[in-house]
Amino acid sequence: MRFIVFIILLQAGLVAPAFAASSSECRNTAAALKVLETEKDGNLRSLSGVCLVRYQLDRAEVAKHVLRILRDPTEDTLLREDLIEAFAESPLRRKVRIEMQRPAPQLGRQEQQAMDRTVSGAQNLVAVTQALGSMEDTAPVTAYEGEFFRVLNDIAIDESSHVLLRACAVSALEKISAKVVDSGVYDDRSIRLTRETMRTLAARDDEASYSTEAGQAYTRLVAAGIPGFTRDGGSATRALSSVRNEKKE
Repeated sequence: MRFIVFIILLQAGLVAPAFAASSSECRNTAAALKVLETEKDGNLRSLSGVCLVRYQLDRAEVAKHVLRILRDPTEDTLLREDLIEAFAESPLRRKVRIEMQRPAPQLGRQEQQAMDRTVSGAQNLVAVTQALGSMEDTAPVTAYEGEFFRVLNDIAIDESSHVLLRACAVSALEKISAKVVDSGVYDDRSIRLTRETMRTLAARDDEASYSTEAGQAYTRLVAAGIPGFTRDGGSATRALSSVRNEKKE
């Protein structure tokens, strides 16, 4: 619906095509953040925010602004939902190249003479140790990933938050937990916190917590083999308090 509204405004010439869903549209980080922070139109704020989360999340200022909005209960609920969904759909991991320089061994005069006498081509060996090496590694896109886990868990378990926002947070936690564990690079504390949140929600007897579908999410994470998630830890179903369980003869 928001996209349709934006297209109508764009065709009418009322808005500039500044922040569509491609990396080039929010390349100017400062301008995009200004829209996110000061624009009155919720649709434009969401377009800008989603673009920033998807393509500029590695920038500290972007992560901090998004976290501030997610933590603020007075912020637009739809905007917060859009930012949460964008974060859940982001890659979260990137490949980085690590350059290594191995220093030449420090040999004394006698050791060097012994090596020269006994090892043919010793100078070549020293040269090899001085060669530059490199390797590729996997790293989180944002250094604030733990903060995102915490704020999403806070939203999911907060009974004062809108139930749809809470459900959005639970869905995001399921996606990002599976994603980061699959990458092999993750913080155990974030996974443990998410596990406890989902277990708590699945065990609650109120309709709002049940509507977050935390039990189902927990069960899927068990099936995915996420560390610490066990089959007896969460339930995808809830017994009605008004129905008494009859003992089988």
